Amino acid sequence: MLKKSKILLLLLIIFLLSQSLLAKDNSRINADLIIEIYKSAEKHFAGDVNRQELFKGTFDSIKSFLKKKNCSADIKEIEITDNKEADLKLFASRLDEIISTCASEELPQGDILREGLDGMLKSLNDPYSYYMDPGEYKNFVTSINMNDYSGIGIYLELDKKNGNKPVIIEVIENGPAYKAGLKPGDIILKLNGLDTTDISMEEAVKEVRGLEGTNVVLTVKREKPEEFTVTRGVIHIDNVSHNLINKSTGYIKIRSFSVTTGTELGKAMEQLKSEGAKAYILDLRNNGGGYVESAVSVCSNFLPKDSKIVTVKEKSSFPLIYKSEGTDSDLPLAILVNEYSASASEITAGAIQDNKRGVLIGTRTFGKGCVQTIYPLGISGVLKITTSYYVTPLGRNIDKSGLTPDIEVKINKIIEKESDDLQLQKAIEYLSKKI
Repeated sequence: MLKKSKILLLLLIIFLLSQSLLAKDNSRINADLIIEIYKSAEKHFAGDVNRQELFKGTFDSIKSFLKKKNCSADIKEIEITDNKEADLKLFASRLDEIISTCASEELPQGDILREGLDGMLKSLNDPYSYYMDPGEYKNFVTSINMNDYSGIGIYLELDKKNGNKPVIIEVIENGPAYKAGLKPGDIILKLNGLDTTDISMEEAVKEVRGLEGTNVVLTVKREKPEEFTVTRGVIHIDNVSHNLINKSTGYIKIRSFSVTTGTELGKAMEQLKSEGAKAYILDLRNNGGGYVESAVSVCSNFLPKDSKIVTVKEKSSFPLIYKSEGTDSDLPLAILVNEYSASASEITAGAIQDNKRGVLIGTRTFGKGCVQTIYPLGISGVLKITTSYYVTPLGRNIDKSGLTPDIEVKINKIIEKESDDLQLQKAIEYLSKKI
């Protein structure tokens, strides 16, 4: 796989199912680290990098932070030139000046520079690109591969139609959020009193995560704003769950594309087949993604060997084509998708659709066609940044447009029982004619 010894490819719409949030560790942040991250962003970020904007984002964020701490500093703006190295040297010098003026025992230099670093990366205008200290990165990896965690039991995404406010896309049954009365489709107006207009995913995560037994307060939009206080608790969740429907249709739900999802899927398919399954329903609704390699492993359970799955295009290298490893099942297949099926879910659904291996049933998918890469920063943490875009086997770029299902079925009410799930019922009906 691509540069596997150095990086990790991710397609992830972050979900709020993590272990307790660790306090920031800013002790390793200095001006040299910020320069290193700037250079990495300039080299690898999939979009345009405006040096002036990144410098401004850094200083504006520091100014705002110092103002809250009742500390003032004369921060001089930098007019960029054609000499990048000279600009960066002056940038580092300005950061050192700020530290020499404002840093103290009560206001450590790392805390000041962390604000600047976060502000610099936010200037990329990409919610999927940010720095993580070692503790945050450990928590991040755990959140993808975990089965047990401390949280409130919701999946969350930024709603592009409502000012990028967080919206709940799924509530885990019998979890704290479920018991408190939160529902899919609830738009979160405030998190712990913080207005969520234009909030980043990283900021939303930090507000929702916390220790078991502590509370998070969410104000959600319904007919009128309603406030919910939810106590965080331990929740168990499986990447893959399955059951047999109507004695002949195997239903499989994938919640996350972790390192073990493909293997778990293969075992579930074998179990269902031994119980009499003659067709499969693969439910990818509300699935925000995970690892590229996991999507390839999932697709390999359905596609013949060497079938094209996805092409990942980086701006600084040749396209990388992923193909099926080839453990194809020939049983009829229907995939359920909705507006919150994203990233690795869309890779899987797009590969199945383009290879004419099965049908997509539901609504248009989310449309996240970009890929993030993890770049290690030694003992100082990692940089997670959008580095590439992907296209389906037939060359479709689905970023911001999504996948159109073969059979469109909308659901206008909350699903409380199986008969309410019109998309599932349509899949069962479709496969019954194929068995």
